Amino acid sequence: MTIVVSLLLPAAGTFAARASAQDAYPGILCAPQRGGTADSDEAGRVLNPSPKNSIIVICPILPDAARGQLSAVVWALDRSPDAISCSLRSRTRDGEEVASSVAATGGQSAKAQVLAFPPITRGEYAFIACTLPPSYGNARSGITAYKVASGAAPAAK
Repeated sequence: MTIVVSLLLPAAGTFAARASAQDAYPGILCAPQRGGTADSDEAGRVLNPSPKNSIIVICPILPDAARGQLSAVVWALDRSPDAISCSLRSRTRDGEEVASSVAATGGQSAKAQVLAFPPITRGEYAFIACTLPPSYGNARSGITAYKVASGAAPAAK
């Protein structure tokens, strides 16, 4: 018996359309850098479980056929006395920086804080890098979601 499995892949234009649609992506898409460990929860957030060490997470940005400017919004859950710091970064295909923008939380909060990045020049690829502070007691800090747009900053709704 022969079983045939077909895989349907969306056209490249579909990815571009999705990235341009200003969809919000769950924080769980952000991966820890350099062997760091991150947790996730049922809400799709990425969280720092360590009581001692900060971790850096990298949040991918889907490719977009459009060129020009790129902006973003991150919802950061800061439950530590230390700030969450994030940067929107664009790079050449060799990994050289084209442009970047930095934003940080304003202090400890039970609710997610909005970090809005002004537009930067788009390179060959882009990502958001966030430093998550250590947990504070049983409270863990992390990224709830992020949104990316071509041009002006996406709505933070």
